Amino acid sequence: KVITSSSSTSHEYLSESGNTKVMIALNASKSELVANFPRILGVLVALMEDEDVTSLRKLAVKAISQVVRADSSLMSKVIIRDAVSRRFRDDAISVREAVVTLVGVYVLQVPSLANLFHGVLLDRLNDNGISVRKRVIKIFRDLIIANPSYQGRTAVFTKLLQQAANRKEDDGVRDLIHETFQMLWFTVRDGNAKFNEKGPYDTARQMLDIVAVSPRSSEYLVALVKEMLHGSSEGDK
Repeated sequence: KVITSSSSTSHEYLSESGNTKVMIALNASKSELVANFPRILGVLVALMEDEDVTSLRKLAVKAISQVVRADSSLMSKVIIRDAVSRRFRDDAISVREAVVTLVGVYVLQVPSLANLFHGVLLDRLNDNGISVRKRVIKIFRDLIIANPSYQGRTAVFTKLLQQAANRKEDDGVRDLIHETFQMLWFTVRDGNAKFNEKGPYDTARQMLDIVAVSPRSSEYLVALVKEMLHGSSEGDK
């Protein structure tokens, strides 16, 4: 018979002795991995700092991201946080996008700590990489959906409105901003009666908060709603 794994920790087609040997080997490999993890982590941090090879920095950031998906507490280590933060200023767009994705994974897993990276994420809305700007918009959108009372939402909305009103902004970015506001402000959510009941009131309050911070934002709001209702004219492109 072909040896296959059962859903339990043993293999039903192996003898008791065979199962014992397999479990000893698995436990040994896990122990070895755990014992060497700090060293592996040190190597990844060093690779993130490699100024010569962009692909190594990108791969190292992605590897750290996979670890954070499994254990978000990794980001509580100062050495990791500092190394990650430095990659926000990386010369390569691909590395900056990778680190934005990494931080997005973290803040969505631990929304209460999103303020730690609010400033650097907000700055990346000015990134010269279109893919980076799009990634940041999606992270803020998902963060605010998960945590509607997010303290930084007014600053995020104000910045997004400014970008949507900028005719030099990439059309794909502007479309994503429109979709984001449509989702956050004007979409009924299935199975969320509480949100649907308070939605219009919260949207109005958020708009007032934006205008209070930046009076000119009222123009951006009007422009946004017009474009969402009628689409942007060809002359605006």
